[in-house]
Formats: sequence, structure tokens, C-alpha cells
Amino acid sequence: MQSSYFQVVFALADGKPIVSLKFWQKMEEAVSSQSALPKIEDHQPPIEEEELKKQTKPDTLLPSKDRKTLFKGLIFVFSTEDSKNKLKPLVECAGM
Repeated sequence: MQSSYFQVVFALADGKPIVSLKFWQKMEEAVSSQSALPKIEDHQPPIEEEELKKQTKPDTLLPSKDRKTLFKGLIFVFSTEDSKNKLKPLVECAGM
């Protein structure tokens, strides 16, 4: 099982939106009532770590195509086969 931290980082690299549970509740309501779907930008989960709060912008968790090439041209060296296997999908997703 992967940690939620890894899942968030992978989603960011893969251009997937990160939304709060409230988004899915609003999505269900919208589908049931055949009304407009909720906006991703209105349902960003709060960043709870104080140090990260200082360093992030309001749109930090929104998808960005720039992340797809974040690691382009870089070489990665892993200390163990296990860490390589865990991190390889993330590294590949972000431009390798």
C-alpha cells in the first residue's frame, strides 16, 4: 500500500486533480439533479503542514502540464532496487 503522500505527489506529476471529499459529494448531487458539475478549483483540500502552507500558492494542487517534463533530461540513481521500484513510476510520469 502506498502512502497518501506518494499518491498526492504521483497525482501532481500525472496531472490529476486533487480534490476534497466535498467535491465528490457535490458531484453526486449534481449528477442526481442533472445540474452543473462542481469546479475542481473550488474544492481543493487544505494543506495542513505549516511549512508547506508558507510555500504554496492557492493553485498548487491543480493539474499542471509543466509537471509532465519536470524530470526531463535528469538521471536518477537509487540506493536500492526496492526504492527504484517504488519511485520509478513517479519519475517516469514526470518526464523520464
